[in-house]
Amino acid sequence: MIAVRVQNERLKKKAKKFEENVYKTLPNDLRLAGKRSAFYFMEYTTPVSTKANQWPMKAFNERVHADVKKAYPTKSDDRWKSSAYELIKAGYGEAKAGEFWHAVKSNSQDNFNPETGEGRNTAETIFDKIRNSSVSKIKKKPDNAAYKALRDKHSIVRRRTLQLSKDTPPDGFLIDSRRDAFVKSRQKTIGLAKAGWYAADSKLGGQKNYTKARAEEGKFVWPQPLRKLMNLFGAGIGSGFVSTSGAYGRFEITNHVRYIWEALPDHLKEAAEKQSRNAMRIVFELRYKNRKNLDLMMK
Repeated sequence: MIAVRVQNERLKKKAKKFEENVYKTLPNDLRLAGKRSAFYFMEYTTPVSTKANQWPMKAFNERVHADVKKAYPTKSDDRWKSSAYELIKAGYGEAKAGEFWHAVKSNSQDNFNPETGEGRNTAETIFDKIRNSSVSKIKKKPDNAAYKALRDKHSIVRRRTLQLSKDTPPDGFLIDSRRDAFVKSRQKTIGLAKAGWYAADSKLGGQKNYTKARAEEGKFVWPQPLRKLMNLFGAGIGSGFVSTSGAYGRFEITNHVRYIWEALPDHLKEAAEKQSRNAMRIVFELRYKNRKNLDLMMK
C-alpha cells in the first residue's frame, strides 16, 4: 500500500488571504461599479450625451421656448390675434369671438387722432378690454400645472423629442417680460432626468470624477450643470447604496425623477446596461474571476 499525504497549509493561507482582500476591497469596488453605472445611465438619458457634446441641451432649450410660445402668446407674436380669438371663444363663446374676428378682418380703427392721422385698431381695443377686465377669464400669468396638462395632452414626437403640436390651444395671454421669465424658469428644469443619476452617484459617496485612469474608458467626468440641478431640486431626486456581507455584496442606484422612463426609453436603457456590465467586468474580473455573487439592481 502506498500512502500519500498532501501538505495544503500554504494553499489554505493563500485562500484566506484572498478572502481577506475581498472583504477589504469589495465595498470600494462596488461603489466604483455603481458610480460608473450611474454615469452611463446619465449619458443615455435623453438628450443622449456624446464625447463631442456631453451636455447637448441647445435643441431642448429651443424646444422649451417654442412650447411656451404656443401655450402663452403675446402681442409680439405674428399670429397673436388668432390666439386671442381662441381664448375669447373658449372663455366667452362664439358670439364674442366673432365680434373680435370681424374687427380683425375689417381692420377698422377707433380713437382717431386728427392731428397725427393715427387710430387704434378696433380688434386690439376689444381684446384689451376683455383681457384687462378685473373678472377676465383670460389668464395673465403662466400656470405650471396647466402647462403640464397641455404637454400631457398635446405633445407629439418630432425629431425624436416631445413637442407641443402646432394646434395646441393657448392657456393664457402674457406680456413679453412675464413670458420670458417663464421660459427661463422652464429651461432651468432641462436635464433634471440626468441629474437624478448624479444624485444617485452622490449618495454612493466617494470620489466624484475619475480623470487619472490608465485606460481612456476608465475616465468619466460629470457635466457641471448637474450639481446645480441637484441643488435646485434636492438630493432626493436620486438614491444609491452599497451593501456587503463578507465576500458578498450589491449596489443599488435609483432615479426618482417622475418621468425618468420617458426620458430613458428601453433601447437606451439597454445600451446603458450593456456599458455598465462591461464596466463591472473590468472592475471585477481580475480580483473576482468566476465569482457569481454580484447582484446588480437598476431601477
